[in-house]
Amino acid sequence: MNYQSDILIGLQNFNEGKTTQLIRILKDSYYDLCIKVNGGTETSSIIYRDKYIHLKEIPYSILFDIDTFISDYCIINYENFKEDIEVLKSLNISLKRLFLSNNAILVNDNSLNYFEIYKNAL
Repeated sequence: MNYQSDILIGLQNFNEGKTTQLIRILKDSYYDLCIKVNGGTETSSIIYRDKYIHLKEIPYSILFDIDTFISDYCIINYENFKEDIEVLKSLNISLKRLFLSNNAILVNDNSLNYFEIYKNAL
């Protein structure tokens, strides 16, 4: 079988256009799966159903009824993740297509402080 994939890689933080490109390819093509393999809190909002939507941890692909997988060793802020779920619930977006790896790393705000201390010590 012949499978085709698109890979979107960003080499900078913030406004390099990753979210804009992701939304464009999600609207223009059909995808079976979107995988988040790394990254932090997204700073971009998108217009969805005539409202600005801001998801921080869950990829926007969930809005397009695409299986969305957060993969091994992604560091996910638990509070942001909960907020994203509330946003999706308010839009009546099903979470049945959201999958979180058993090896994803969920942290809370206190954990983030420890990561910063560790990173700065290196």
